[in-house]
Amino acid sequence: TYQTKPLLVAAIADKKFTKITSGNYFSCAASTTNEVYCWGKNTKGQLGRGGAPSQKELPAPMILPANTVGVRDISAGTEHACAVFLNQDEAAWCWGDNSTRQLGDNSSVLSSSTPVQVCADSVCFSRSYAIASVSAGSSYSCLASANQASNNTYCWGQNNSTGRLGINNSSMNFYL
Repeated sequence: TYQTKPLLVAAIADKKFTKITSGNYFSCAASTTNEVYCWGKNTKGQLGRGGAPSQKELPAPMILPANTVGVRDISAGTEHACAVFLNQDEAAWCWGDNSTRQLGDNSSVLSSSTPVQVCADSVCFSRSYAIASVSAGSSYSCLASANQASNNTYCWGQNNSTGRLGINNSSMNFYL
């Protein structure tokens, strides 16, 4: 059904949120109590809760990396999401669909129902990169580093003829 006016998400009406993002049939929101609530379709683990896939889920907290005390940024793609969690590492993490390697963890698993840290070879994107933001696209992801020494943008996942990874290669390969 279609809703012609905004409706209250009653299951989390008692919470306060600082960020919200919506992907394809799912949403995630970062709360002021350092939790991330996700809801909607969970067929690829995009709600970040672990467990079995499902077609419809109500809002509930996702599984966060250890010692998380906040969320700097969060972004939902088609069937995956990425975030910068504030903890001892302040690292970039992604979860959900990984069929085009959009989670950036150097693995070939097709999905992850819990967050995995974004790494290039043996180097993980964490505090030393001063990650300012992340963005999850349809089959790729990007992050922006605010570190003066490595003030760069990094993208990974599926490249194509549109050059969405920002590289001079129109193949369908995966890069980070």
